[in-house]
Amino acid sequence: MTNYDFPGLAPHQREHQEMVQQLTKFDLSHMAGKRDLAPALLKFLQEQWREHILKSDQEYGKFLKEKGVPADDPMVVPLT
Repeated sequence: MTNYDFPGLAPHQREHQEMVQQLTKFDLSHMAGKRDLAPALLKFLQEQWREHILKSDQEYGKFLKEKGVPADDPMVVPLT
């Protein structure tokens, strides 16, 4: 994203950070022995699929395509 000056980089990074924080909370709750996490985790993952992967990530793909960047370009790396 940085390599191609993606204009939505900062909000996209925040989305990833928020996702990691939420997954960490699920992990800590699991380690603390809290039960019934599966429905909440499933709901969270479904929302991530709908809102992040099908929207935010698609915007990035469209941006790259409009710039003529081939899908197999080694400079296109996942945001971590």
